[in-house]
Amino acid sequence: MCHLEKGRGVTSGVTGIFAPSRGNQDVFRSTAQTIDGQCINGGRGGIRTHGTVTRTSDFESDAFNHSATLPLKYKGLTTMQKLVCCINLQFNLHLICDNQLSNHMKNTTPENVAFTKVIDKSGNPVRGLWVRPGIEGDVYYAQLRITNPTTGRRIPHRLTLGKEVKTLPQARQAMAVLKEKERKGELNGSSSAPKFGDYVKYYLSHAAKHELSLNNEKSFLARWEAYFGSDLRIDKINEVSIRDFLHKEAETISDKTKTKLSNHSLNLRLYALRAMLKMAMEEKHITHYPFDGIHKLKHVPEKKEIPNKEQIESFIAMALTKCKSGKQFADYIHLLMYTGARENEALSLEWSDIDFDKKLVHLHRETKFNKERYVNFNPKLEALLERMDDEKTTKFLFPSKRANLKAGRMTTFRFTIERVRKLTGIYLSEHYLRHYFTTMCYMAGVDMLTLSQWLGHVDTSLIAKVYSHLNNTHKAEQASKLTTL
Repeated sequence: MCHLEKGRGVTSGVTGIFAPSRGNQDVFRSTAQTIDGQCINGGRGGIRTHGTVTRTSDFESDAFNHSATLPLKYKGLTTMQKLVCCINLQFNLHLICDNQLSNHMKNTTPENVAFTKVIDKSGNPVRGLWVRPGIEGDVYYAQLRITNPTTGRRIPHRLTLGKEVKTLPQARQAMAVLKEKERKGELNGSSSAPKFGDYVKYYLSHAAKHELSLNNEKSFLARWEAYFGSDLRIDKINEVSIRDFLHKEAETISDKTKTKLSNHSLNLRLYALRAMLKMAMEEKHITHYPFDGIHKLKHVPEKKEIPNKEQIESFIAMALTKCKSGKQFADYIHLLMYTGARENEALSLEWSDIDFDKKLVHLHRETKFNKERYVNFNPKLEALLERMDDEKTTKFLFPSKRANLKAGRMTTFRFTIERVRKLTGIYLSEHYLRHYFTTMCYMAGVDMLTLSQWLGHVDTSLIAKVYSHLNNTHKAEQASKLTTL
């Protein structure tokens, strides 16, 4: 029911004072507007509730008295018309409060309430935890430094821990969860950077690298993807998560050696991710390179027990007896022994690469870093190639009897090698034969520069570092010659 008094209007608990303003205009001044106990603030921009920015109606405030308000759309009406409109407006506000505003305010924390530090039972502040009162009780917040995905800077943020967090132990646990997400880069906000799984596919199909290198990197990047997940944006990879991966990967047991992964194996995984993110950096997908504090792990090559000539020949003899491709396999092993070539370098050889006049083997297909090189004939290599040349049937030195993607050449002898290993108990690999060739050349007195060129090394430092421990016997024999000292 509406009660009207002189200069005063009352509508269902709404109180306001009506007074004439300057000139012919009337201004509705509300010194204390309340609707069912809920305070409604006036001012230019309209009516709003505490802690919200929801405006119910536009009002114009008097410059002298900030609480004086007049609905803008009611200008130009007579005094009585304005009075009736104001009464209707207040009645509508009453309905809004009953149905909407009171429910909204009940679930909203007032923005003008200050944060305070959380204090534990000992009276000490808890680092990173803040609290402020809300309608339904205290609301806990965690303050964390979160990496900006665009600039890479770490900026402090206060994040609410949720309504379900009611106690200090719950707040500490919730903050620990947020810290773990921040450590993994999951709190960096929205990003337009590619997802990890998608960019791995892009990188492997666009990187200008040899097929063999990409195949190796594919397996290493699969390990990273298993750790990060396919949906992680690549700009959220950080130094902490990289170190965490390496720490966990170091405990992995190798299927080949049945031991923990070496630092060399971990470095290969690191190189693969670094190469991919370097491309992402060049393509402006990321602005922060997360390897500034990451260095390769120290690795000391283990001493290799290279099979001697008798063991290698015993290995070959077993293959000739037990394997269908034994003869071709024997030629392959001997070629590796006499050239120091890598597996695919040897298998990709064609007869056009063999120059009998200049006595040179031209290695230029599927070489490391796509660098070509020449290996001079030695007596045993020349005899092997002359015999194979007499028996050749195709352009390949090692043709395949089955159709394959390599246009008719052998792709691998690994299955034969694994079978003969089990039969003989001798561990032999293509790379061991490369070590054998290097050791024999070194002990025969071949100079380091020539040997480096045959092997395709940039300089002699790698030979000196990796193979010097293999010639202790040779050194002892050379020392015994010093009889004139």
